[in-house]
This record gives sequence, C-alpha cells and structure tokens, in this order.
Amino acid sequence: MTRGLPPHGRNGSRRGSSDWWKCWMMMALLVLQHTTSEVFGVAVDDVLTEDMPDIQWAMNAARSRLLDRSFSMFSTGPPSPDSALSTIATDLPGPESQILQDFRKLISKRPFGVLDDWNVEREPNHCKWTGVECNEQQRVTRLELSNAQLDGTISPSLGHLNNLQSLNLSGNSLVGRIPRELSSCKSLVVLDLSHNKISGVLPPDLGNLSDLTALCLSDNRLWGSIPEELGRLTNLVVLEMESNMLTGQIPWQLGNLTSLGFLKLADNSLVGTLPPSLGNCRKLQYALLGGNLFSGSIPPELGSLGDLQFLSVYGRSGDTNQLSGAVPAEIGNCTSLRAIEFRDNRLVSLPSTIGLLSNLQYILFAKNRLTGTLPPELWNCTNLQWLDFTNNNLSGSIPPEIGNLRAVTKLELAANFLSGEIPKELFELTSLTYLQLWNNTLSGAIPPDIGKLKHLQNFNIGMNLITGPLPDEIGLLSELESLSMYVNGITGPVPSSLGQCSKLKVLNLGTNSINGTIPMEALGPLTELEVLHLDTNFLVGEIPDLLAVKLTRLRFLFLYSNMLTGSIPPSLGTLSNLTDLYLQNNLLQGSIPDSLAELHSLVTLHLANNSMTGSIPAAMWKNGCSSLQVLDIESNRFQGPLTPCLGNCSKLQVVRMGNNSLTGDISTVDFSRLSSLMSLSLALNTFTGSIPPTLQSCSSLVLLDLSRNQLSGPIPDFSAAAGGLRGLQVLSLRSNNLTGPIPSWIWRLPRLQVLDLSQNFLAGSIPGPALFGLLAYQSRDTGKSSIRANATSNFLQFLLTIKGQEWSYSYVLLAATAIDLSSNSLTGFIPPELGALVGLRYLNLSGNQLEGPIPAIGSMTDLEQLDLSNNELSGPIPATLADLRSLGVLILINNNLSGPIPGGLLSTRFPNSSYVPGNEGLCSLPLTKECASNFNPRLTNFHSPEKNPLTPSQLDEPPMLSGGGGNGGPEASVFGPLSDTVSVPAVAIGVAVGFFSVLAIIVFNRAVWDFMFVLPTRRMPTRVYNVPYGLFRPRTFEAARE
Repeated sequence: MTRGLPPHGRNGSRRGSSDWWKCWMMMALLVLQHTTSEVFGVAVDDVLTEDMPDIQWAMNAARSRLLDRSFSMFSTGPPSPDSALSTIATDLPGPESQILQDFRKLISKRPFGVLDDWNVEREPNHCKWTGVECNEQQRVTRLELSNAQLDGTISPSLGHLNNLQSLNLSGNSLVGRIPRELSSCKSLVVLDLSHNKISGVLPPDLGNLSDLTALCLSDNRLWGSIPEELGRLTNLVVLEMESNMLTGQIPWQLGNLTSLGFLKLADNSLVGTLPPSLGNCRKLQYALLGGNLFSGSIPPELGSLGDLQFLSVYGRSGDTNQLSGAVPAEIGNCTSLRAIEFRDNRLVSLPSTIGLLSNLQYILFAKNRLTGTLPPELWNCTNLQWLDFTNNNLSGSIPPEIGNLRAVTKLELAANFLSGEIPKELFELTSLTYLQLWNNTLSGAIPPDIGKLKHLQNFNIGMNLITGPLPDEIGLLSELESLSMYVNGITGPVPSSLGQCSKLKVLNLGTNSINGTIPMEALGPLTELEVLHLDTNFLVGEIPDLLAVKLTRLRFLFLYSNMLTGSIPPSLGTLSNLTDLYLQNNLLQGSIPDSLAELHSLVTLHLANNSMTGSIPAAMWKNGCSSLQVLDIESNRFQGPLTPCLGNCSKLQVVRMGNNSLTGDISTVDFSRLSSLMSLSLALNTFTGSIPPTLQSCSSLVLLDLSRNQLSGPIPDFSAAAGGLRGLQVLSLRSNNLTGPIPSWIWRLPRLQVLDLSQNFLAGSIPGPALFGLLAYQSRDTGKSSIRANATSNFLQFLLTIKGQEWSYSYVLLAATAIDLSSNSLTGFIPPELGALVGLRYLNLSGNQLEGPIPAIGSMTDLEQLDLSNNELSGPIPATLADLRSLGVLILINNNLSGPIPGGLLSTRFPNSSYVPGNEGLCSLPLTKECASNFNPRLTNFHSPEKNPLTPSQLDEPPMLSGGGGNGGPEASVFGPLSDTVSVPAVAIGVAVGFFSVLAIIVFNRAVWDFMFVLPTRRMPTRVYNVPYGLFRPRTFEAARE
C-alpha cells in the first residue's frame, strides 16, 4: 500500500499500479529550439513544443504506454489491505524502515511536512509512509517522491531495497552523485532522477540493472562520458539524459538496446559521429540528439528505423553541429517519420527520397548549407505543416508546385538567394499563419491575392526587391499581428485599409520609398500596435499629435531619416510604455518637450541631425532618465550648460551631444556614478574648464571625445583609478587648450586604437619604451576583428580629421587605428620603438619640435598616411620607408633632411610636394637636384652615433654601403670611400701585401672598425615579429565625408 503526498504535492489517496503511469504524463517530453523570423531584423530562438501539439501529444501517449506496459511485466501489483495488516505484527518494524529513515536523514529540506510521517513511533508500518508502496510481503517496491521540493543527497542505503522496482525522485533539488549502490537493486524497472541538481559521472554499474526499462536522468549536472555498460540494458525502453554536461561520443554499444523507444541526449556537449549501430534500435520512435557538437555525416543505417517518428539533431545555441555532406537517401525508408530537424549543421543537400515520407509534417533545416533549387520532391509531402529552410544557399525561384502544400501553416524560406516573383499559387495556401521570405532577391509587387491568407499572423518579406504600392487587400488579413516589409522599394502612401488589421502589433515599413504624411487613417485604428517602423522613407509634414493619443501601447517608435518638420508633439510624453524613440535625420525644430521627462521606461532617445533649439529639460535629468541608456542630440542647435545632474542617469551607456552650442564648465559635472558609460562625445561645442577628474570612474568607457572645445589645463592622471580606463579604444582631445606632458597612463591603454591629441599646447617627449603598452597597435588584426554587436554599438561613431578632411566612421572600433599628436610643442627624438606599432594606419606628428633622424619603421608595412612635416628632423630618409607599400600619403616638408631619396616606390609614388619646401639637403628623384657621386649617408651615420643614434633595424641589418662610383651596385666596393686606400697594384704584388693593407685599413679607419667589431658586440634589442595587417584607408566599412 502507499500514501500519496499532501495536497501541495501528490494527493493523499491510495493508488494502485494501474494509476501509476499517469504521473509520467506530467513530465516535459520535448524541449527543442528553433529560429523564427526576424521581427526587427534579428533572428529569435523559440521553443518548438507549442508549435507541434500533435507531435507532443503523441510522444506523451507513446512514452506512457511503453512505460506502463514494461512496468506491468515486472510489477506484482498492490497488496490488499487484509494481507498487509496480517503481516504487520511479524514484519514491522523491519530493516527496510531503517533504510528509509537513513534516506530521510540526508534530506536537508522537507517543506510542507513531507516525510514527517517517516517515523516508526508515529507510524510503525513503513508501507503507509508518504510516497512508499510495498508488495504483499511488506517489501518496498516503489518510492515515489517526485516534485516534493526536497533538498539533500541520495542515500546509498537505498541499494539495500532488494525488491525496489521504481525509484522516482524527479523534480526536486537533490545534489551530490548517483550512488553506485543503486546498481544492487536488481529488481529496478524505473529509475527517474531527472530535474534535480545531481552532479558527477554516471556510474558504469548501472549497466547491471538488467530489468531496467526506464532510465531518466535529464536536467541535472552530470558530466563525463556515457558509460558503454549501458549497452547491456537490453530491456531499456526509455533513456533520457538531455540537459546535462555529458561529453565524449555516443557509445556504439547503445545499438544493442533493441527495445529502445525513446532516446533523449539533447543539450549536452557530445562530440564525434552518430554511431551507425543506432540503426539496430529497430523500435526507436523518438531520437532527440540536438544541442551537441556532432561531426561527420548522417549514417545511412538510420534508414533501418522504420518506426522512427521524430529525429532531431539541431545545433546548440551559440555553436553549430558539424554534420556535413548530403542527407542519405536511406532516410526515405523511415516512412513513419513525422518530424525531422537538422538545423544549425553543415548539410549541403536533401535526397530525392525525401518525397517518399508521406507522413512528414515538420521538416526543419534552417542554418545549413543547402544549395541548388528548392527540392521538387518536397511538394509530394502534402501533409507538411512546417517547412523551414531559413539561412541556406538555396537559389532559383519559388516554384508553383508549392501550392500542393495545402496543410502547411508555417513556411520559412528566409535568408537565401531566391529570386523572381512570388508565385500566385503560394497565396492559395490558406492555412498559412507564418510566412517568412526576408533577405532574398524576390521581386515584383505584392499581389491583391495576399488577401486570401486570412489566417496569416506573421508576414515578413523584408530585404528583398519588392516594388509598387501596398494593395488595399492587405486589410483583409484580420488575424495579422506582425507585418515586416523593410528594405524594399515599396512606393506610394500607406493604404488606409491597413487600419482593418486591428490585431497588428508590429508594423515595419522602414527603408522604402513611401511618401505622403504619416497616415493616421491607417494607423489610428491599430490600438494594439507596439512597434512602428516608418523610418528611411519620404514622409513629410508634422508628427501627428493623435499618434500618441491612439497608439497608447507603443514601445518602439522609429520615424528617423524622413523629411518631417515641425516640433515634437508633447503628447509623446504620455506613451508610458515607450522604450525607444528615434527621430534623428529629419527637419524638426523647436525644443525638447518637458513631457518627455515622464517617459520613465525610455531607454533610447535619438534626436540627432535636426534643427532643434533650446536646452534639455531640467526635469529629464531628475525624473526622466531612470532607464535611459542612450542619449543622442548631436548636430542640432541646443544651447546652455551641461547640467551637473547628468550624473544622476546611472544607466547611461552612450551620450552624444557634439556639434551644438553648449557652453559652461564641464569640470563641475560628476561622472562618478556612470560606471556603465561606454561612449561620451561632447565635441564641437564651447565647453570650458578642465577635463573632469571624475571620468576616471567610468570604467566601461570605450570612446571619449572632448575635441574642439575650449578646455584647458593638463590632462588628468587617471592611472590611480581602479580600472584606469583600460577599456578605452578612442581618445580624442583635439583642438583645445590643454598643456603639460602627455600623461603616462595613456601609453598603457592596451585597447587604444585612436589617439588624437592634436592642436593643443602639450609639451615633453614621446617615451620610447612606453609605446609597448599600446598593445592594440602592435597587432595587424586590430581593426579587422569584429566586436559583438549590442544595443549601443551603432552609436560608437567618431569624427576623424585626416589632412584637413573630416571622415565619420560609423563603426570606428572595427576600422580605425590612428595616432595624431600634431600641432603641439613636443620635443626630442622620434623613438625607434614606434616601429613596433605594426597595426597603425595613420600617423601624424607634424607641427612639433621633434629632432634627430627618422627611425626605421619598415615593419609598419601597412601604414597608409605618414606626416612628419614642420619639425626639426635631420639626416637621411631611411631606405626602409620604401617597404611601406600601402603608404598613400607621405609629408616630410619643412625639416632638415638630407641625402638621396631612397629609390623604388619613394622616388616614383610621391611628388616633390612630399619633400619640399625645406629639406635643402635632399637630392635625387623626384627632385631635380642631383646627389654627389660619393655621397654616403649610411656611412656618415656611423661617424656620428651621438647625433644620429642607430635604430633597431639598423642594428639588425649591416649597412649596404655603396661603392666609390655611388651606384651602390653589386660590383661596388665593400668599403665605399676607402677604395682609394686599397691599391689595386698592391693586390697584384701578392697575397701578403694585400693582407697587410687590409689590416691597416681595419686598424686605422674608425668606421670600418665599428662596423666589423663594435656593432656585433652591442646588446641587440628585442625584435618584434608581427603578422600582416590592414590599414586605415576605409575599405571594408563606410566612410562618409561630412
């Protein structure tokens, strides 16, 4: 007999074995993921279960029947009350009661009084204890404590319950390991420990439970490999181990489980190939293997599974399986198949035998590499309800035969290369509720037949070549909840009939050629609307005040990049659910309404590039920024000071206020609470004062642009800050009145990609060894690697001035690497360590007081722009500059350089204006001044090491000294000007005379002595080895000149 759990868990009535199987009906049998369409242009993962109600019901019923049938083969049935009572006096209390009490002791949490009756003093008959069921001999056969909210560990003593047939502890919070002692329960038929927090490896001894029919260990924290000993459980019907941390391969021994009906290993980290031996499991009905990291091909042996109904090997979130090749033709033998899912793999084709699967209802192959046209055999699967080929490489047109799929409710062909017009037969699929065709090259107009799809709820045809106006018949789609037609060529006004789609929640018509005013006739009745995209069209007129009055549920309002005029209606402040307001790139005037301060849910406010005036309402800083993350008012005509209350908006991530007429001392603004701030741009205003020292608290800062203001004083020392702004990638303080040296913390920013300190009054030298702290500049991959997109990545823009031209980079963090220290008062040498910054694309040191030679920077092979003009540099132009084959701009004017311009690219690529005026000592092409025949600038350097210190490249490579003829050819004398000292007749006299002559030269000539003996003994600097890198000239990104 048994006692159930109290009402909060199980009921208190007795249950016979015929009712036991019903508890399994409450278990979750299928949890899959799939990729739905893009509502906002972003793929969203969802759960399949709700979309396959018939499949789910069938799985529940089949699984329960199998378990019930299997258990009944072993169960002796419940004891009668009379027989149980007759044995109490002789058998109780027995050893099994002690075993149960040992179990109870290890349960640390028993809410609602569960297990309180497990006490021989309170109830001597342990068969009456909660969750316990015994046979006629008063031996425990079942322990049923599922969903009892138990905490603790499983007692190894349970292994002494020799008659135990069913142990169900699922749905609790048990921890620890699975006791290997459970393998002593030789009568065990069902072991269910699923939905707990059990960890550790699976005991191989479980393979000794020869009568086991169901092994359910899903949703735990098990790790390690699947023991091959489980292949001995030949009576096993259900094997469930999904949602753990299992690794390794599926053991081939599982192919011995010839009674297996359910195999669930999804959402682990299993690798390797699918074992062909699974084809021996001829009774297998459901194989859920998704969410792992399998590789190889699909084994043809799976075609032997004639009873298979559901086969799922989807990729897991963030990764993909690597199943590759073609789906085997043998899959056509699985004629019972109703659902097949292989999304997130690398499969390339489907077999023609797919058309033999007449029972197929769901075929999901999203995110693979399928090529060619849509398989024509698919149109024979007339029972299909869901067809998903999203994100493949399919081409060609959508064939008219698609009209054969009259039962289909979800059709997803998005993100392929499909072309041509949408066939009219598609609009005969009147059961459609979900139609996704986005990101193809479909053309033509939306036909009036669209009105036939009266059950359609979600229609996305964005990012195609659709033209023409929207038909009036679109108003017949009374069930429509989401309509997305963004990035097409739709023309004309929005039809007023759209207002009949009263259930519409998402309307995205952005980036088309829609004209006219904002159509309130169509939008007014859409009271359920939450997302409205009318951006990037040709809309004119004012923003209607009724927009906010009628559409009270709006959360996202996108009206940017139109030609809207007038002011922002104050009624927008009544949209209490509004989180994103995008009004940039219009012709709006007036001030920001005070009512916007009431938008407490507002996350993004984007008003850039309008003609708005006034100041930001003071109430917004106090009341309206509790949720604000992005504030962009750039390029308007706003005036007034930057309020100190800005620091109250603690969730701010992006602040862009550049190119306005804002004034005041910004040193009074407290930034210490803005720890989430990623981008701060206050450029092109008239702010005064010093750089706020509280910026050091902005540990998340990626972009800091305070350029083109009237800031003064030294750059603060942020090195004492906890984070030290180490995440900073863009620092621009250009065109201010800053003084003092460049602080050392700037040279220790490992992620810095753009440093612009030009047009200030900074002094001091450029520290050579400190440059090695600029790690991002030392990698040629900087600027090429992508960064993870987030809500703020589109706002991390930067205005960079290159030779008097301003370039705006929308994705500067992906592209730009630059250092601009021009127009300051820097002194000293250009450090040779500069050559280690091989990732640099743009270098401007002009307009300073730098002296000495140009260091050898030949390792910076992708440098595109180099400006060293207007300094006091001297000596020759290094020959290694000719190695900079990507160099497009070279400016060396107004220095004291001398000697020949190195041949090759430098003499042919750049005009005279790269070298003169100034540099009177330069000669050779492209200049008209010729060089003296015996001029040797390299040798001159050796005579004056103090004036022209050697660079690392000069130390690594011996100078190639030219001969006396000045040609520097292969036959030139090694000793250059010393060739006059070595007499040719002396060589002819004999080897001895020649030897002593050469020896004399070595001894008495200082330059040659240094070259042969001194230089090799000097301590060589560490060499920097690098990899190829792309440069600053915009190639892979858009640069719009402003």
